[in-house]
Amino acid sequence: MTKVFMIWVHISVTQLVRWLHTNLSKKTDSYMSRQDPTLRSIFLLNNVNYLLKRLDNSPILTIIHRCQSDLKSKYEEDFQASLKDYTR
Repeated sequence: MTKVFMIWVHISVTQLVRWLHTNLSKKTDSYMSRQDPTLRSIFLLNNVNYLLKRLDNSPILTIIHRCQSDLKSKYEEDFQASLKDYTR
């Protein structure tokens, strides 16, 4: 594969994971406006935890680190914030 193609793949995978996170955030905002914050926290905890586990067990994380090294830590921060919201 060419270097340009590999760069394109890295960027595309990173954008896809970012899009997934954005979509989850939008869904949690709709839960927040309709129902209690506890449901919103549970939704985020479940989905961000799933995403983190899948990234940990996948070579995709290596690809993502090449484009945006702090992406996993951003998800971990979101998970901790949701956990804090849930335990309030």
